[in-house]
Amino acid sequence: MSESNRQLTIRTTGEPRDDIARPDAISRDDSLWGSSSPPLPAAADIADDSPSFDAVTAEERHRRAADAGDRAAMVDLAMLLGDQGRAVDAETSARRAAEAGAVAGMNYLAILLENRGEITEAEFWYRRAAAGGYRPAMNNLAVLLEERNETGAAEAWYRRAAAAGHPRAMNNLAVLLETRGEAGAAETWYRRAADSGYLGAMFNLALMLEGRNEAGGAEVWFRRAAAFGHPGAMFALAVVLDRRCDIVGAEEWYRRAAVAGETDAMFNLAEIMTARGEADAAEEWYRRAAVAGDAESMYLLARLLERKDTGEIYRLAGALERRRRAAEEAATWLRRAAEAGHAGAVFRLAELLERGGRAEEAETWLRRAVSGGNHQAMYSIARLLKASGKADEAEIWLRRAVAGLRPGDPRSGNPTSGAAAPRR
Repeated sequence: MSESNRQLTIRTTGEPRDDIARPDAISRDDSLWGSSSPPLPAAADIADDSPSFDAVTAEERHRRAADAGDRAAMVDLAMLLGDQGRAVDAETSARRAAEAGAVAGMNYLAILLENRGEITEAEFWYRRAAAGGYRPAMNNLAVLLEERNETGAAEAWYRRAAAAGHPRAMNNLAVLLETRGEAGAAETWYRRAADSGYLGAMFNLALMLEGRNEAGGAEVWFRRAAAFGHPGAMFALAVVLDRRCDIVGAEEWYRRAAVAGETDAMFNLAEIMTARGEADAAEEWYRRAAVAGDAESMYLLARLLERKDTGEIYRLAGALERRRRAAEEAATWLRRAAEAGHAGAVFRLAELLERGGRAEEAETWLRRAVSGGNHQAMYSIARLLKASGKADEAEIWLRRAVAGLRPGDPRSGNPTSGAAAPRR
């Protein structure tokens, strides 16, 4: 793959917006105080920066202060226990704080309750904390309402929290407005949240500007969010640089995004390494993306392992064993890619199985491909059946294949191609 055409395979940024309120990506606010500056620490917090400070002494100190009636210490203790995975103990302490009137405790208790499916009681405590003026609870209540399609009530609480200066609520309000087509109002709130330092809003504002072809403005906000460590913005900035052939800059940001866990950045980084002929580096990044669950990377890693040049390695001790292990690993990744639905991997796996005398298993994979809508697999089934002496059944599959495809149908292309399509 040449440097000039590599950019055709880059993966790009896409939906959903950062922090949009959805069950699988809830824009919760589980911070204790919901602001950039917490209140003055309780007496139990004074020694937190001591070099000898540890979780055990923290729990002891918070518990003593909580037992003495310090509501802030009750909340601190609940969050400490929650961070340790001690949900039951955390809920007990949060409930004490909530019942004592601490709005932060009400909010944290509601989060714990919602996490275990107690939605009705969670809403009760969100509402009490929100009524007490606690901005994170206003935002969390709005998220809960939006998730059950009560958008009017959700918007009202987003607006109250946003008007009170809560950046996450500003961002969530903007997402809601943009979703229903009010782009101007959405941009206003994205900008207010972004100017307040909220990284998700910087990223969303950049996506909005990019969507209306304001590339310069988009890049400014991608850079700001990326500089503060937003993985999606790092990746998006890398794509911007990649598209204008600044491969050095793109590689730097792909690498930073990849280290931060962005799978598509791992993939694009591997593509850059492949274009430069750096097979070992490409293998490393394909492998990381494959481990993260990316089917295309699984497939390309398998093909890379299959094609690895072994000319020199034969002269080295243990060369045949290393080659065997590489082949086994290639087969493993090929199978995982096929199981993830990668069409090219299904065909390649079936080919290898047939070559190894496992025609029935190969046919099983091809039938799975047909069930997934891959018409080209019908031809392969027909060929395999004919080779095994089942001419009549092969003819049936051939007729199905011909009936399902028209001249020029893109599905009639090479099914084993490993070329990556741009993602948007």
